[in-house]
Amino acid sequence: METMMICRKCGIEQPISEYYLRKDGYRALACKGCYRAKTARWNQLHRTKARSDWWAANVKAKMVRIKDAVFGAYGGYRCACCGETERAFLSIDHIANDGAKWRREELGSRLATGWQTYRWLFKHGFPAGHQVLCMNCNFGKRMNGGICPHQTRRNDYPEMGVGSSEPKRTASVDSIH
Repeated sequence: METMMICRKCGIEQPISEYYLRKDGYRALACKGCYRAKTARWNQLHRTKARSDWWAANVKAKMVRIKDAVFGAYGGYRCACCGETERAFLSIDHIANDGAKWRREELGSRLATGWQTYRWLFKHGFPAGHQVLCMNCNFGKRMNGGICPHQTRRNDYPEMGVGSSEPKRTASVDSIH
């Protein structure tokens, strides 16, 4: 038989499963129904469009500050391989190529990326083992056995460097027809 408790709000005796378990390990003194009603009343009085907009703006600003701190700790908004500076193209790379394993162990899911990773790195003091790479270098590194194709090409042709990213096609539309 399940233990019963009397709610201090409504005075009804209910099974202990109808009371929330607090962080300190004790059961709440009011039943779940009373807590839900209290939350609904508070939301009705305080949740306004302006307050929601203010909250969303503050959360976004905090996320930007943390992302800026993470990128700053790992060399700034600049790809460690090719030097790309377009922020939209940049990401945090796991130097040891163990990103999925790291996310499973530290964040609980290999799919936890972006904001979850930035927040973890920020909270843990920017541990070593990470770098800033653009998505091209990150993907190229993944597909080339852990070495960015830029690095391979530089080793093969040191005097030429990486080369231009301009279009390689030279034929005009008129010459095709």
